[in-house]
Amino acid sequence: SQPSIFEPPVGHLELQVASLWAEILKIPGGIVSRTDSFVALGGHSLALMQLKSRIHRQFGVSVSFSELFKLPKLSDLAAHL
Repeated sequence: SQPSIFEPPVGHLELQVASLWAEILKIPGGIVSRTDSFVALGGHSLALMQLKSRIHRQFGVSVSFSELFKLPKLSDLAAHL
């Protein structure tokens, strides 16, 4: 299979979500593509709990764990928010 092409986050919301992911997952340089999946980047149950909490605190939106699993890509989650 071909490697996925890096697509930088588009817009303020995607940039904010990318920043959250990079912080929670301790991604060197904070480089997150809008097509990346939180779980594929190393997100586990504890990291998902942190993400859920941080989204609520930062955006005032409650997301369920099932929603986080249904919206694995950064661009999809940002669009949902």
